[in-house]
Amino acid sequence: MAAGRRSSSVSSRRGSSCTRSLGVGTLSGSPIPLPGEGRQYKQDENGQVVVSRLHEEALLELARGTGGLYLRVDRADADPAPVLAAIDEMEKRSLSGEVLDVEAERFQWPLTLAALALGLHLVVSPFAAARPRPGGGAR
Repeated sequence: MAAGRRSSSVSSRRGSSCTRSLGVGTLSGSPIPLPGEGRQYKQDENGQVVVSRLHEEALLELARGTGGLYLRVDRADADPAPVLAAIDEMEKRSLSGEVLDVEAERFQWPLTLAALALGLHLVVSPFAAARPRPGGGAR
């Protein structure tokens, strides 16, 4: 897994991207609580409680490899100013633009024709039953 992290940081440097990472959590980790009542925690396929840990060394390596910044957030009062300042200093540019050509929906025409055909059927149909049949007689 460490080799995968190294290759991603090298490829990020080649792509001239710079990461700003926030490490949230603790190095010792803690179980992941499930929403709802009681103290139930997420379990793996073997029934063992899953413990989520902060892998700070991976985030530090990624930040160093891309020339970016890492900030550990372990308290609610951690100051995000270094990350915000670094983001403000970044070059502002548009990454991509896309123009969508949306075709106009024209379902109204067949719907109108169907409604007219239904209306014509309702108007003509009652009178067709009242007309005398050729051959002149009733059954």
